[in-house]
Amino acid sequence: MAGEPSADRAAARVVHELAALTAVPVFGVGGPELAAQGAELAVDARAMSSIGLDDTLRRAASWAAAWCAIREAIRRRRPRAALLVDAPDFNLPLARVLSAAGVAVIQYVAPQVWAWRSGRLGLLRERVDAVALVLPFEEELHRRAGVPAVYVGHPLLDDPPPVPRAEIRRCLGLADRQPLVALLPGSRPGEVERHAPALLAAATRLRRHGVECVFAPRRDAAAAGFIDQARRVGCFIPDDGTPARDVLAAAEAALVASGTATLEAALVRTPHVAIYRVGPLSALAARWLLRAPYIALPSWIAGRQIVPELLQGQVTGPRLAAAALRLLDPTVADRQLADFELIRRRLGGPGASRRVARIVAGYLA
Repeated sequence: MAGEPSADRAAARVVHELAALTAVPVFGVGGPELAAQGAELAVDARAMSSIGLDDTLRRAASWAAAWCAIREAIRRRRPRAALLVDAPDFNLPLARVLSAAGVAVIQYVAPQVWAWRSGRLGLLRERVDAVALVLPFEEELHRRAGVPAVYVGHPLLDDPPPVPRAEIRRCLGLADRQPLVALLPGSRPGEVERHAPALLAAATRLRRHGVECVFAPRRDAAAAGFIDQARRVGCFIPDDGTPARDVLAAAEAALVASGTATLEAALVRTPHVAIYRVGPLSALAARWLLRAPYIALPSWIAGRQIVPELLQGQVTGPRLAAAALRLLDPTVADRQLADFELIRRRLGGPGASRRVARIVAGYLA
């Protein structure tokens, strides 16, 4: 069960590692990367990708169709084990169905109970056989709650190193010394729609200061119009399929939609500001439920705010441009870079995908 792009990538790597341990057919919900590993897709995840209440309500029909399709596939195929990646609003109800059917349930990437909805710990304890954690500080919290959890490392550490900075800049047609800011509006359609207008307004301002920008959304129908607009304001557009880590590594600074991409920026040592906007229903829910002092993953791992954040009404062209210009100050950038070294040490080494594959193989045996 991999309902959005980063989950698709993480699940695909586990399936690749699993193939080296045991020959087993794989089916479920996923995207192109999971399909490339030979998984039979009962549902294409691109119809499901959403964030927050507003997006979920807009895609309710897609979620309902996916639910029916995967329930039917489970009934027909009778799996031995299920790997559920992130997406707790879909996967925790599905875990109950799977557990009742005698299927071993492994949750990979736990719900962010340290930020909100801590009651999900009880659901994990009741419905899953194992939780593979990707953030080091989560392990003690889950074990105290009686959840069978283990820290496996973060899947981003399994990524190959980025393409050399000079090579990416050459592909973009940029001089090596020309300042560049990466603009990453997010991977889900709703994220792109909410973040791209302000990011492109910031790009217009940054270019007046002699700063170039590269705009790198995930390519889909939601992004097409914004890519055209980005070209009109003078942004560079990377080739389709260029990994976010390569775009980030080529830039001196970045404005990044909060999520996995903020950790990716930290791991490739790109100073950045985390931005995020949600719809009005999600904002109302967050005001009541969120108990997080910050949202960027690097700050959570460091235990203090090391990445500046601009949220909701603060996500405007002038504010984003000013924040990016501050990051181009070497003194400001050097402070973040020192903190990024701490994050890499706390995450440990690569091998998360292999460790999760071994957990799954253990239940298959």
